[in-house]
Amino acid sequence: VATDITDIKNAEDNLRISEEKYRAIIDAQLDYIVRFYPGSVISYVNGPLAYTHPAHDPSVFIGKKWLDFVDPSLAETVLHNKRNLNPANPCFRLHAKHDLPSTGKKIWVDWVITGIFDDKNKIIEYQAVGRDVTPIVQLTAQLNESEYRYKFLLDSMPDYVTVSKPDGTLLLVNEGYARFVNQSIEELIGQNYFQFLDEEEINKLEALIAGLSMENPVESTVLKWMDFEKSENWLNWSVKGIFSSEGVLTEVLSIGHDITAQKLAEIKLHAALEEVN
Repeated sequence: VATDITDIKNAEDNLRISEEKYRAIIDAQLDYIVRFYPGSVISYVNGPLAYTHPAHDPSVFIGKKWLDFVDPSLAETVLHNKRNLNPANPCFRLHAKHDLPSTGKKIWVDWVITGIFDDKNKIIEYQAVGRDVTPIVQLTAQLNESEYRYKFLLDSMPDYVTVSKPDGTLLLVNEGYARFVNQSIEELIGQNYFQFLDEEEINKLEALIAGLSMENPVESTVLKWMDFEKSENWLNWSVKGIFSSEGVLTEVLSIGHDITAQKLAEIKLHAALEEVN
């Protein structure tokens, strides 16, 4: 008795071709892909992840525990997040540091870990897709170091420095300016520095800012300011406009140098000359 199994054979061939096609697509991804069982035992890794090992062979990973490749300090976080997965909330993100066996270097990877559930809502496997974000992490660290150096330089300057919106809302001030108005840096952010000027000086500064352009971004002026003791001070301000690529004024950098002593001397000299005359 013969049984026609043509349909079964065709279905098996189609399944094999489909698996090969999707495996080829996955292996062509630049991101890292790994699948592992609830006990963390790895069942599959794609080519890019396998390439991080000196053998460049996926079989090196199969059967090992995925958690063994994660920074030990994150193990408890991973286990906690895994326990909280459910069909309505099937995935979580993880920012992890890894040691690369192939080079000895450390890399940072952003992982999205997704639980795969059976028809009884029980997790049967996990899939983790990771993207190497090491360049971003390194650049962020360099940026933070650079910002720290510039902030130290900024706060060491004897001059008063502010960065504001064109309407005068303060975005950044240095320690010198904060001391001048007797407020903390944190208190000043979001305030408007026009409050320290009288109406005549405000009009002068607003006209100067309105006249800034990409062709003429820097102007200077002398303004009379009231300090926290309500004493008159004269500051020589250099004002620079910061523009977007479309030519829109977005921020104003101002550096003020205290010339009060010089100004008072000029006033005394002028008064003395008037008495002589």
